[in-house]
Amino acid sequence: MDDLNDYYYFAAVVSSGGFASASRDLKIPRSKLSRRVSRLEEGLGARLIERSTRHFRVTEIGQAFYERCQTILQEADRAKSIVSEAQSDPQGVVRMGCPLGLVDISVGGSCPNSWNVIRRSSCRSSAPTGAPTSSTNGSTSR
Repeated sequence: MDDLNDYYYFAAVVSSGGFASASRDLKIPRSKLSRRVSRLEEGLGARLIERSTRHFRVTEIGQAFYERCQTILQEADRAKSIVSEAQSDPQGVVRMGCPLGLVDISVGGSCPNSWNVIRRSSCRSSAPTGAPTSSTNGSTSR
C-alpha cells in the first residue's frame, strides 16, 4: 500500500509551484519533500517532476497523477470527516439519580429540554415505584 503522505507531499509541491514554496507552506525541510517525491517516483517507476536547481516542470504523466491525487486526498478527508462527525455527538443513555424531592425541582423539567440537542441519546429519570414523576411536557403523574 502506498503512503498517502507521499501523495500529499507531491500534490503540495505541484500546487505550490516548487519545492521551496511547498517547504515554506508545509513547514518541513525541502530535502524531506524532495526525498518523499523521489521515493514516490521510484515506486511508480515514472518521472512526475522534471527538476533542477533553476527549473521545475510537472511532466504530462505527473499532471495526470496530480489530478488523481487531489481526488484521492479529498476522498480521504471525507472518510475522516464521516468518522469525526459520528464521534462528535454523545451517544447512549444518560442515567441520573437523585433524591426523590429533587426529581421535580431540578431534574424532571430540565432533562427533556436540555437533552433534546443530543440526537442519538435518550434521557431517562426514574423514581421509586408509585412516586410522582415529571413527564416530558412538565406535568406530574403517579
